[in-house]
Amino acid sequence: MNNDLTQFSDLYIQTAQDYIALMKKNIDLFLENSTKTSAVEQLFIASHSLKSQSAVMGYTTTSEASKLLEHLFRAVKENQLTLTKEMIAQAVLLIKKLEESIKMIAQTKKELDLTTDIKESRTMFPKTDASL
Repeated sequence: MNNDLTQFSDLYIQTAQDYIALMKKNIDLFLENSTKTSAVEQLFIASHSLKSQSAVMGYTTTSEASKLLEHLFRAVKENQLTLTKEMIAQAVLLIKKLEESIKMIAQTKKELDLTTDIKESRTMFPKTDASL
């Protein structure tokens, strides 16, 4: 079996950029109206999809950062968590860092090291049933 995923690189970059755009749009919608459940659902779906595709492509810190957002938005979606201003600010920052990582992957085929951002986000985002 051929595990060479380079043929999927352009598709990954395009879909990753689409997921980032979807996250940015829906975080703005959520900030306008925190009761907008469709925005939270879209944030969850986009972060879940970016996590999975990044993992398949071998971009581990991009996948891990996306996983943190996935768990955060799943907890909100399932009414296990109400986001604070600090959590929202950290989520916005993490989405920006993911966008930078995707840009770097597009240019160099290497991801941005998001280890520090992941550690900071883990301290900001509480553990929930969704993160187990």
